[in-house]
Amino acid sequence: MRSFRPFVALALVMSAALTQQPNTPFATMTINGTDLGVYPIQQSVRRNTTATILFQGAGATSAHPLGQPFAMFQSATGQVQPGAMVVFGDIVHIPVSPMPFTILDPTTNPALHTDPATGIFTLPIFVPGTIPLNLNVAFQTAIFDPTSPAGVSLTAANRITIVAGPTVVNMTTGIGTYGDSYQATVNLQPFNMPLPFYGQNYTTVHISGDGFMTFGGGQAPDFTPSDYDLNAGPPRLAAFWCDLDQLGAEIVRYTIDNNPGPNVQPSLLVEFIGVEDAGSVGIYHTFSWMIDNTGFIDIYYSPANTASIYDTICGIGPGNSLSAVAMRDLSSLLTPNSYLGAINASLYEWFGTPGMPNYTPATFRPYDLYARHMNFLPHGAGSLPGSTNRYAIY
Repeated sequence: MRSFRPFVALALVMSAALTQQPNTPFATMTINGTDLGVYPIQQSVRRNTTATILFQGAGATSAHPLGQPFAMFQSATGQVQPGAMVVFGDIVHIPVSPMPFTILDPTTNPALHTDPATGIFTLPIFVPGTIPLNLNVAFQTAIFDPTSPAGVSLTAANRITIVAGPTVVNMTTGIGTYGDSYQATVNLQPFNMPLPFYGQNYTTVHISGDGFMTFGGGQAPDFTPSDYDLNAGPPRLAAFWCDLDQLGAEIVRYTIDNNPGPNVQPSLLVEFIGVEDAGSVGIYHTFSWMIDNTGFIDIYYSPANTASIYDTICGIGPGNSLSAVAMRDLSSLLTPNSYLGAINASLYEWFGTPGMPNYTPATFRPYDLYARHMNFLPHGAGSLPGSTNRYAIY
């Protein structure tokens, strides 16, 4: 295989005041789906997110039946340098003094080649929250190109700047006294991100290890779901409210994203991944909920979110004895159906299993929300937060 190091280190001809080296159909590099089209190509990448770098060139050829090899070079200064040099007619736009680093090298990693059918290679890179803010990193990539007389072409250069991203906090809910799990109090005021819920704005929420979240004033941990507590207690979002334990490898975390980018609303995401029924072995639950600053709510249940051996409540309610609405069959209301609740109406369902002390005597409602999204869309009158005093579910 032809080495890329001599290609960069040698055969360089100095050039001045050259225009931007563009992406071409046979040598393309984009980050998060864009190259922005103008020089210098630069964009922001947020911490605690995954940036996707896409390389595209030719697919399989007789010389390279597995696809075209490519190498990526990183600027030693973190900056681009317009028209630094010319290589076989293409323009290097990262400094060559000091020499760039080779960070993707097909001579040591043969997997670095375009797809033989599509000519595409995608590389997801997680950007950890420990990377310094405002750090600049600049790249340019060389891809073997059967249409080029030199056999290789350069992509456009791209400089990225590391900016603040979502705040991710891992919770340790554990096994609480008498079955009560830990709850985290989350202050959203520093993020300037109030969450509207049933006609009120809240800058404080409490995330319980037992699969629910309350708004405003705190409440003691509660591992025994009931319709009374849902309706008479604090405002509550109950994704999968039952007696849960986090025993070790299971993940419970929340993510505050107050600067998500264009056309995306700031939001709070809470994830429970592989938590267990309290005192049980092998009964796992994976689910999540998201609420954004417009009041929209999405509750998602993994296909692997098995039924609990305990009573479970799923849904939302304004609490404070504002609702006297009986529970609904939630699965019957979801897409392709929908249902609009009344002002301050709870939208919830209780699920129970035979042999357990159900709060609704002599009834059994098997859990049936596997792999479902429950979307709650505010439908009240006026502006926020009043417009969230009633919800449609779909």
